[in-house]
Amino acid sequence: MNKTVLSLCEKLDIGDLPPNPFIFVVGSRRSGKSVLTSELIRHHFDADFRIAMCGHHSAAQNYVRQGLIPADYAHGHYKPSMLQEFFTKCDKIMKSGKKLPSTLLVLDDVLRTRGGKKGYTTSKDWALEKLGVCGRHYRCTVILIVQSISIALNFARNAD
Repeated sequence: MNKTVLSLCEKLDIGDLPPNPFIFVVGSRRSGKSVLTSELIRHHFDADFRIAMCGHHSAAQNYVRQGLIPADYAHGHYKPSMLQEFFTKCDKIMKSGKKLPSTLLVLDDVLRTRGGKKGYTTSKDWALEKLGVCGRHYRCTVILIVQSISIALNFARNAD
């Protein structure tokens, strides 16, 4: 384990954050982003549902192996339809007058600025933008993990 990251976790006061925060974890490759995120999930964020959408299946499985995310909710890819389904279910619950369950959503290396094989980028993804703007109204805590802050600037205005 990364001792520096763990010592920072001990000093972190989650009470300084608003309810259902949008958190960026930014760092270079192998800098301890996953260690920090795992510690945050393990010790600071209790939620009714925990969901992970990762850029790679191996990252999703790491959350499952650590017991942090249930296997059924750990996805090795991101599709806007996944968030659309989340918003649709939440809207139905709110319209029925019931209280929304709390959700922790980990987005690990899912942002794309270049299209790759299929030409898809997340820079104008409506579902991610809605999550950034309205996530807390859906009782959703978001941890967005990226290697460069420049890739996530669209969401920076809503970060806690």
